[in-house]
Amino acid sequence: MTKLNEVIDAQALNQRFRHYDVKVVMVPFGHLKMLSDGHRKRRAEIADDKHLTKEGKVAALAKTQTATRDAIEEWHQERLKNIDADLLEQRAALRGNVTAPEQKRVDLMTQHLLKHTPQEVAIFYDKATDAERLEMEAASTAVGRVPLKSSNGLQWTPLLDPAMVSEAILARAENTNPEAAQKVRELSEIRAMQVTITGVALSEI
Repeated sequence: MTKLNEVIDAQALNQRFRHYDVKVVMVPFGHLKMLSDGHRKRRAEIADDKHLTKEGKVAALAKTQTATRDAIEEWHQERLKNIDADLLEQRAALRGNVTAPEQKRVDLMTQHLLKHTPQEVAIFYDKATDAERLEMEAASTAVGRVPLKSSNGLQWTPLLDPAMVSEAILARAENTNPEAAQKVRELSEIRAMQVTITGVALSEI
């Protein structure tokens, strides 16, 4: 059994979801296994082909490796695109019952945040109240990426780290809409599983 099959089987056995059927979640990985199995079969055919020189076998193997990796990457990016679209929709739903902050407050918050580095903004966010965090989140969304000075030098970056904001939104939703928050967490786990399993598949090509 290949490492890819072992990882897929382990994920199918160990995942526990309340809002998703694990069997359904694992179905798309059948295509990944097909691509991997096809590559192994082609690799064996190349090795056994007596009409190919040593150089010919090297070239043929490189060609099939490239084709398989490209096919896996294309499948992977399409899967991530779909998962991210679902995540975006579900995260937006978590905000649905939250009163939007006043625009004047958002504008004022934007002016304040632009004076600080991303690291300083993260500290402010950590110490802010829920109302203040909403204003900061709205400000970050409104301005998008901006040029800021950070510990990594000058760079274009959002005012707030999206991962930090997503976790904070989930934490707030645990009290107001725990089922929806759990669904987002599970979908995030599915996304992480997609990345992990694809990485294993590519490492075997």
